[in-house]
Amino acid sequence: MPAIRAFLLIVALCCLPGYAWAYYGSSNLSFSGYPDCRCYEPSPPYSNDKWAWDNFKSEVAEYERCVRNYVEAAANDQEDISEKANDAIRKYNNFINSLR
Repeated sequence: MPAIRAFLLIVALCCLPGYAWAYYGSSNLSFSGYPDCRCYEPSPPYSNDKWAWDNFKSEVAEYERCVRNYVEAAANDQEDISEKANDAIRKYNNFINSLR
């Protein structure tokens, strides 16, 4: 039984967001993987007039909003994945405990 507990501890640590980047094992993602951020970088204006720079600043603000939304959604996905992994561990532990 100690080996099973050690295994489950390792699995739990790998599912934490801070450790997820270091784990190179199997994955439940499809072959296409996690989607890339599809926010578009604005191009700086070619002219030096006020309207062009105001428009550029507006586009930069929109780019920032897009990236923030992507990162927030990714954090939500990480949380959901961690919850699913923890549920699987809990179900496994309940199963093992029911055998005793």
